[in-house]
Amino acid sequence: MRYKLIVFDMDGVVFEHKNFWLELHKRLGTYGEGAALTKRYLKTDYERLVKEVVGKLWKGRDATPYYALVWSLRYEPGAQEVLRACKRKGVKTAIISSGPKHAAMRVVEECGLDYAHTQELVIGPDNRFTGELRYRDVHDKREELEGFAIRAGCTLDETVFVGHGHNDVTALRAAGLGVAYRPDDEEVRSAAKLVIGDLHQLFGLLES
Repeated sequence: MRYKLIVFDMDGVVFEHKNFWLELHKRLGTYGEGAALTKRYLKTDYERLVKEVVGKLWKGRDATPYYALVWSLRYEPGAQEVLRACKRKGVKTAIISSGPKHAAMRVVEECGLDYAHTQELVIGPDNRFTGELRYRDVHDKREELEGFAIRAGCTLDETVFVGHGHNDVTALRAAGLGVAYRPDDEEVRSAAKLVIGDLHQLFGLLES
């Protein structure tokens, strides 16, 4: 089958960092409290996590460390090459991630990414965090995968999803080909039809 859309998780798949937001906590000096809040609310009350972190801990802080982190992100080996090859061959590409919009915009500019569903940490004209995060919870990525398939004019059977974490499981199962890249655990591995340790292995999908 010729696949028409390849969708990627961002943290740990396109970029090397596994969790952008925890790394930002380190740069802002809020890691201790931020890690505790993440552990407490990430899987049970995401709205509360956003309120406590973005609305309280980070509100009013200078955004310079955020931008510096975005531009310091390094691509996973093979990520840029695969994305650019998709562009040349007319295969649409997308990112579905709870990571930051500005990181995905780098991929748009540098690799020709077609679509992205991410979160936007709002920064005011004074270069400070406003306390707002524009987001939709992406713990279940199947819905976004279906939406991007419609935009790309293809069926789910013609899609590939590449992920590594627990919140990628539903999309891995829904895609025509679910690819687990260095999966975090056995559930992720089991949800995928293909498990890889090198993104260069995706080139074979572009030849089918």
